[in-house]
Amino acid sequence: MSEPIEDSFEDFFEEPEPVKTKARPVKKKQSGGCLLNVLSGILVTGTMVVGLVFAIIFINPQSSLNPIPPTTIPALVLTNTPTPTPKGILPATWTPTNSPTPTATNTPIPTNTEMPTDTPIPTADLESGTTFKLQEGSPSYEINSNHLDAGCN
Repeated sequence: MSEPIEDSFEDFFEEPEPVKTKARPVKKKQSGGCLLNVLSGILVTGTMVVGLVFAIIFINPQSSLNPIPPTTIPALVLTNTPTPTPKGILPATWTPTNSPTPTATNTPIPTNTEMPTDTPIPTADLESGTTFKLQEGSPSYEINSNHLDAGCN
Protein backbone atom coordinates (compact mmCIF):
# COMPACT_ATOMS: atom_id res chain seq x y z
CA MET A 1 0.00 0.00 0.00
CA SER A 2 0.95 3.54 -0.25
CA GLU A 3 2.00 5.78 2.52
CA PRO A 4 -0.57 7.97 4.18
CA ILE A 5 -0.65 11.62 3.09
CA GLU A 6 0.21 14.06 5.76
CA ASP A 7 -2.10 17.02 6.00
CA SER A 8 -0.65 19.85 7.92
CA PHE A 9 -1.22 23.57 7.84
CA GLU A 10 2.41 24.24 8.39
CA ASP A 11 3.19 23.64 4.72
CA PHE A 12 1.06 26.59 3.77
CA PHE A 13 2.85 29.04 6.01
CA GLU A 14 6.36 28.13 5.06
CA GLU A 15 8.20 30.53 2.85
CA PRO A 16 9.06 29.10 -0.54
CA GLU A 17 12.65 28.93 -1.54
CA PRO A 18 13.72 31.85 -3.69
CA VAL A 19 14.11 31.05 -7.38
CA LYS A 20 17.55 31.87 -8.59
CA THR A 21 17.61 33.90 -11.81
CA LYS A 22 20.43 35.18 -13.87
CA ALA A 23 21.25 38.83 -13.37
CA ARG A 24 20.32 40.92 -16.39
CA PRO A 25 22.61 43.66 -17.52
CA VAL A 26 21.32 47.17 -16.74
CA LYS A 27 20.28 49.04 -19.90
CA LYS A 28 21.36 52.60 -20.45
CA LYS A 29 18.63 55.24 -20.39
CA GLN A 30 17.77 56.59 -23.78
CA SER A 31 18.03 60.35 -24.14
CA GLY A 32 15.51 60.34 -27.07
CA GLY A 33 12.58 60.59 -24.65
CA CYS A 34 13.66 64.08 -23.62
CA LEU A 35 13.86 65.16 -27.25
CA LEU A 36 10.37 63.84 -27.94
CA ASN A 37 9.00 65.73 -24.94
CA VAL A 38 10.52 68.99 -26.20
CA LEU A 39 9.13 68.43 -29.72
CA SER A 40 5.67 67.65 -28.29
CA GLY A 41 5.75 70.88 -26.29
CA ILE A 42 6.68 72.85 -29.40
CA LEU A 43 3.83 71.20 -31.34
CA VAL A 44 1.25 71.99 -28.65
CA THR A 45 2.45 75.59 -28.37
CA GLY A 46 2.34 76.03 -32.15
CA THR A 47 -1.17 74.62 -32.31
CA MET A 48 -2.35 77.05 -29.66
CA VAL A 49 -0.75 80.00 -31.50
CA VAL A 50 -2.39 79.02 -34.81
CA GLY A 51 -5.76 78.63 -33.07
CA LEU A 52 -5.39 82.08 -31.51
CA VAL A 53 -4.55 83.65 -34.89
CA PHE A 54 -7.60 82.00 -36.48
CA ALA A 55 -9.82 83.27 -33.65
CA ILE A 56 -8.51 86.84 -34.07
CA ILE A 57 -9.10 86.73 -37.84
CA PHE A 58 -12.60 85.27 -37.33
CA ILE A 59 -13.56 88.01 -34.88
CA ASN A 60 -11.97 90.88 -36.83
CA PRO A 61 -11.41 90.10 -40.54
CA GLN A 62 -9.84 93.56 -41.04
CA SER A 63 -6.98 92.81 -38.60
CA SER A 64 -3.36 93.06 -39.76
CA LEU A 65 -2.87 89.32 -39.15
CA ASN A 66 -5.25 88.45 -42.00
CA PRO A 67 -3.20 87.83 -45.17
CA ILE A 68 -6.30 88.14 -47.40
CA PRO A 69 -8.61 90.77 -45.84
CA PRO A 70 -12.04 91.32 -47.42
CA THR A 71 -12.46 94.26 -49.74
CA THR A 72 -13.62 97.48 -48.17
CA ILE A 73 -16.95 98.86 -49.31
CA PRO A 74 -16.61 102.37 -50.73
CA ALA A 75 -18.44 105.16 -48.94
CA LEU A 76 -21.77 106.22 -50.38
CA VAL A 77 -21.78 109.53 -52.17
CA LEU A 78 -24.85 111.64 -51.49
CA THR A 79 -26.09 113.67 -54.43
CA ASN A 80 -28.86 116.21 -54.65
CA THR A 81 -31.26 114.44 -56.92
CA PRO A 82 -34.81 115.71 -56.99
CA THR A 83 -37.43 113.30 -55.83
CA PRO A 84 -40.82 113.45 -57.48
CA THR A 85 -43.59 114.73 -55.29
CA PRO A 86 -46.68 112.56 -55.58
CA LYS A 87 -49.69 114.39 -56.95
CA GLY A 88 -52.80 114.23 -54.89
CA ILE A 89 -55.72 112.68 -56.72
CA LEU A 90 -58.28 113.53 -54.10
CA PRO A 91 -58.59 116.84 -52.37
CA ALA A 92 -57.14 117.11 -48.89
CA THR A 93 -60.56 116.95 -47.23
CA TRP A 94 -62.53 114.76 -49.58
CA THR A 95 -65.97 113.71 -48.55
CA PRO A 96 -68.40 111.69 -50.64
CA THR A 97 -71.30 113.56 -52.14
CA ASN A 98 -74.83 112.29 -52.74
CA SER A 99 -75.38 110.94 -56.20
CA PRO A 100 -78.73 111.31 -57.94
CA THR A 101 -81.16 108.41 -57.58
CA PRO A 102 -81.37 106.34 -60.74
CA THR A 103 -84.70 106.49 -62.54
CA ALA A 104 -86.48 103.57 -64.19
CA THR A 105 -85.80 103.09 -67.89
CA ASN A 106 -87.44 100.91 -70.53
CA THR A 107 -85.64 97.62 -71.06
CA PRO A 108 -85.60 96.45 -74.69
CA ILE A 109 -87.34 93.17 -75.50
CA PRO A 110 -84.92 90.37 -76.37
CA THR A 111 -84.96 89.01 -79.91
CA ASN A 112 -84.39 85.46 -81.14
CA THR A 113 -80.95 84.67 -82.53
CA GLU A 114 -80.21 82.07 -85.17
CA MET A 115 -78.65 78.75 -84.15
CA PRO A 116 -75.08 78.21 -85.38
CA THR A 117 -74.64 75.91 -88.36
CA ASP A 118 -72.06 73.14 -88.71
CA THR A 119 -69.04 74.16 -90.72
CA PRO A 120 -67.55 71.39 -92.85
CA ILE A 121 -64.00 70.33 -92.02
CA PRO A 122 -61.74 70.78 -95.04
CA THR A 123 -60.14 67.59 -96.34
CA ALA A 124 -56.70 67.37 -97.86
CA ASP A 125 -56.64 67.08 -101.61
CA LEU A 126 -53.43 65.34 -102.68
CA GLU A 127 -53.89 66.25 -106.32
CA SER A 128 -54.12 69.96 -105.61
CA GLY A 129 -50.33 70.55 -105.59
CA THR A 130 -49.25 69.72 -102.07
CA THR A 131 -45.49 69.44 -101.47
CA PHE A 132 -45.66 66.07 -99.72
CA LYS A 133 -44.24 63.20 -101.78
CA LEU A 134 -43.24 59.63 -101.10
CA GLN A 135 -39.44 59.61 -100.93
CA GLU A 136 -37.33 57.00 -102.65
CA GLY A 137 -36.21 54.15 -100.37
CA SER A 138 -39.05 54.79 -97.97
CA PRO A 139 -40.08 52.79 -96.03
CA SER A 140 -36.80 50.97 -95.46
CA TYR A 141 -36.74 47.60 -93.74
CA GLU A 142 -33.83 46.69 -91.49
CA ILE A 143 -32.71 43.49 -89.83
CA ASN A 144 -33.95 43.05 -86.26
CA SER A 145 -30.59 42.98 -84.46
CA ASN A 146 -32.11 42.64 -80.98
CA HIS A 147 -34.21 39.52 -81.64
CA LEU A 148 -32.67 37.57 -84.50
CA ASP A 149 -35.13 34.70 -84.08
CA ALA A 150 -38.06 37.06 -84.82
CA GLY A 151 -36.74 37.90 -88.29
CA CYS A 152 -37.94 41.08 -89.98
CA ASN A 153 -41.36 40.95 -88.32
